[in-house]
Amino acid sequence: GLSWALDNDSAAALRLVVALAPWWLVRGRWMQGIGLLRRALGQTGPEAGSWYTANVWLGHLARGTFDNDIALRHYGLVTAALRNEPPSADLVDGLVGRCSVLRNTTDPQEAEADARTAVELARRLGYATGEAMALTELSVICSYTGDNDRALDWARQAQRINRDQMLGWFARRVE
Repeated sequence: GLSWALDNDSAAALRLVVALAPWWLVRGRWMQGIGLLRRALGQTGPEAGSWYTANVWLGHLARGTFDNDIALRHYGLVTAALRNEPPSADLVDGLVGRCSVLRNTTDPQEAEADARTAVELARRLGYATGEAMALTELSVICSYTGDNDRALDWARQAQRINRDQMLGWFARRVE
Protein backbone atom coordinates (compact mmCIF):
# COMPACT_ATOMS: atom_id res chain seq x y z
CA GLY A 1 0.00 0.00 0.00
CA LEU A 2 2.78 2.44 0.85
CA SER A 3 4.60 1.76 -2.42
CA TRP A 4 1.43 2.44 -4.37
CA ALA A 5 0.73 5.62 -2.40
CA LEU A 6 4.27 6.91 -2.94
CA ASP A 7 3.76 6.48 -6.67
CA ASN A 8 0.13 7.65 -6.90
CA ASP A 9 -1.13 9.59 -3.87
CA SER A 10 1.41 11.76 -2.06
CA ALA A 11 -1.03 12.88 0.67
CA ALA A 12 -1.91 9.27 1.52
CA ALA A 13 1.78 8.33 1.43
CA LEU A 14 2.56 11.06 3.94
CA ARG A 15 -0.17 9.86 6.29
CA LEU A 16 1.07 6.27 5.98
CA VAL A 17 4.72 7.06 6.70
CA VAL A 18 3.69 9.07 9.76
CA ALA A 19 1.58 6.14 10.96
CA LEU A 20 4.46 3.70 10.39
CA ALA A 21 7.18 5.88 11.93
CA PRO A 22 6.65 4.74 15.56
CA TRP A 23 6.96 1.13 14.40
CA TRP A 24 10.21 1.89 12.55
CA LEU A 25 11.53 3.65 15.65
CA VAL A 26 10.81 0.91 18.17
CA ARG A 27 11.86 -1.87 15.77
CA GLY A 28 15.19 -0.21 14.92
CA ARG A 29 14.30 0.17 11.24
CA TRP A 30 15.66 3.69 11.20
CA MET A 31 17.26 3.70 7.76
CA GLN A 32 14.19 2.23 6.07
CA GLY A 33 12.00 4.81 7.78
CA ILE A 34 14.33 7.68 6.92
CA GLY A 35 14.30 6.76 3.24
CA LEU A 36 10.52 6.46 3.07
CA LEU A 37 9.90 9.61 5.10
CA ARG A 38 12.27 11.58 2.86
CA ARG A 39 10.53 10.31 -0.24
CA ALA A 40 7.08 11.21 1.09
CA LEU A 41 8.24 14.62 2.32
CA GLY A 42 9.84 15.32 -1.05
CA GLN A 43 6.44 14.90 -2.72
CA THR A 44 4.58 17.26 -0.38
CA GLY A 45 5.06 20.54 1.44
CA PRO A 46 4.12 22.32 4.66
CA GLU A 47 0.52 22.68 3.50
CA ALA A 48 0.11 18.90 3.84
CA GLY A 49 -1.50 18.06 7.17
CA SER A 50 1.16 15.68 8.48
CA TRP A 51 4.20 17.41 6.99
CA TYR A 52 5.57 18.78 10.28
CA THR A 53 4.82 15.52 12.07
CA ALA A 54 6.76 13.65 9.38
CA ASN A 55 9.73 15.99 9.90
CA VAL A 56 9.66 15.32 13.64
CA TRP A 57 9.68 11.57 12.96
CA LEU A 58 12.54 12.00 10.52
CA GLY A 59 14.43 13.73 13.33
CA HIS A 60 13.66 10.88 15.73
CA LEU A 61 14.84 8.24 13.26
CA ALA A 62 17.98 10.23 12.38
CA ARG A 63 18.75 10.47 16.09
CA GLY A 64 18.54 6.67 16.22
CA THR A 65 21.33 6.49 13.64
CA PHE A 66 23.33 9.15 15.53
CA ASP A 67 23.06 11.55 12.61
CA ASN A 68 22.67 14.59 14.83
CA ASP A 69 23.02 17.09 11.98
CA ILE A 70 20.02 15.67 10.13
CA ALA A 71 18.05 15.35 13.36
CA LEU A 72 18.75 18.98 14.28
CA ARG A 73 17.88 20.13 10.76
CA HIS A 74 14.42 18.52 10.90
CA TYR A 75 13.66 19.46 14.50
CA GLY A 76 14.89 23.00 13.79
CA LEU A 77 12.72 23.27 10.69
CA VAL A 78 9.65 22.35 12.73
CA THR A 79 10.43 24.60 15.69
CA ALA A 80 11.32 27.60 13.51
CA ALA A 81 8.16 27.26 11.42
CA LEU A 82 5.78 26.68 14.34
CA ARG A 83 7.29 28.78 17.15
CA ASN A 84 5.02 31.78 16.45
CA GLU A 85 1.95 29.68 15.65
CA PRO A 86 -0.61 28.43 18.18
CA PRO A 87 0.86 25.67 20.39
CA SER A 88 0.83 22.22 18.82
CA ALA A 89 2.04 18.70 19.54
CA ASP A 90 4.42 19.01 16.57
CA LEU A 91 6.06 22.07 18.13
CA VAL A 92 6.37 20.32 21.50
CA ASP A 93 7.84 17.21 19.85
CA GLY A 94 10.24 19.31 17.78
CA LEU A 95 11.45 21.17 20.88
CA VAL A 96 11.91 17.93 22.84
CA GLY A 97 13.76 16.28 19.97
CA ARG A 98 16.00 19.31 19.51
CA CYS A 99 16.63 19.35 23.26
CA SER A 100 17.68 15.71 23.21
CA VAL A 101 20.28 16.32 20.53
CA LEU A 102 21.58 19.56 22.06
CA ARG A 103 21.98 18.09 25.55
CA ASN A 104 24.11 15.30 24.12
CA THR A 105 26.23 17.40 21.80
CA THR A 106 26.74 21.10 22.21
CA ASP A 107 24.50 23.23 24.35
CA PRO A 108 22.85 22.02 27.56
CA GLN A 109 21.58 25.54 28.38
CA GLU A 110 19.75 25.86 25.08
CA ALA A 111 18.51 22.29 25.53
CA GLU A 112 17.10 23.20 28.94
CA ALA A 113 15.35 26.27 27.50
CA ASP A 114 13.74 24.12 24.79
CA ALA A 115 12.62 21.53 27.36
CA ARG A 116 11.11 24.16 29.65
CA THR A 117 9.22 25.70 26.73
CA ALA A 118 8.02 22.23 25.70
CA VAL A 119 6.75 21.48 29.23
CA GLU A 120 4.82 24.76 29.33
CA LEU A 121 3.28 24.22 25.88
CA ALA A 122 2.45 20.56 26.53
CA ARG A 123 0.68 21.47 29.76
CA ARG A 124 -1.35 24.16 27.99
CA LEU A 125 -2.30 21.63 25.32
CA GLY A 126 -2.99 18.78 27.74
CA TYR A 127 -0.44 16.75 25.75
CA ALA A 128 0.69 14.18 28.33
CA THR A 129 3.26 12.46 26.11
CA GLY A 130 4.98 15.74 25.28
CA GLU A 131 4.98 16.80 28.90
CA ALA A 132 6.50 13.49 30.03
CA MET A 133 9.17 13.61 27.32
CA ALA A 134 10.11 17.21 28.17
CA LEU A 135 10.24 16.50 31.92
CA THR A 136 12.42 13.48 31.23
CA GLU A 137 14.79 15.67 29.20
CA LEU A 138 14.99 18.18 32.07
CA SER A 139 15.80 15.34 34.45
CA VAL A 140 18.57 14.05 32.21
CA ILE A 141 20.05 17.53 31.73
CA CYS A 142 20.15 18.04 35.51
CA SER A 143 21.79 14.66 36.03
CA TYR A 144 24.43 15.56 33.41
CA THR A 145 25.22 18.76 35.31
CA GLY A 146 25.32 16.98 38.69
CA ASP A 147 22.14 18.59 40.05
CA ASN A 148 20.69 15.32 41.30
CA ASP A 149 17.99 16.86 43.48
CA ARG A 150 16.46 18.74 40.56
CA ALA A 151 16.92 15.69 38.32
CA LEU A 152 14.92 13.64 40.78
CA ASP A 153 12.24 16.35 41.05
CA TRP A 154 11.78 16.48 37.25
CA ALA A 155 11.69 12.68 37.06
CA ARG A 156 9.05 12.51 39.80
CA GLN A 157 6.90 15.03 37.92
CA ALA A 158 7.14 12.89 34.79
CA GLN A 159 6.31 9.78 36.78
CA ARG A 160 3.09 11.36 38.09
CA ILE A 161 1.65 11.74 34.59
CA ASN A 162 -1.03 9.17 33.89
CA ARG A 163 0.37 6.67 31.38
CA ASP A 164 -3.14 6.03 30.07
CA GLN A 165 -3.04 9.55 28.63
CA MET A 166 0.25 8.93 26.79
CA LEU A 167 0.70 7.65 23.28
CA GLY A 168 1.26 3.89 23.34
CA TRP A 169 4.74 3.84 21.79
CA PHE A 170 6.04 6.28 24.40
CA ALA A 171 4.19 4.84 27.41
CA ARG A 172 5.78 1.44 26.67
CA ARG A 173 9.25 3.03 26.55
CA VAL A 174 8.94 4.54 30.04
CA GLU A 175 7.54 1.54 31.92
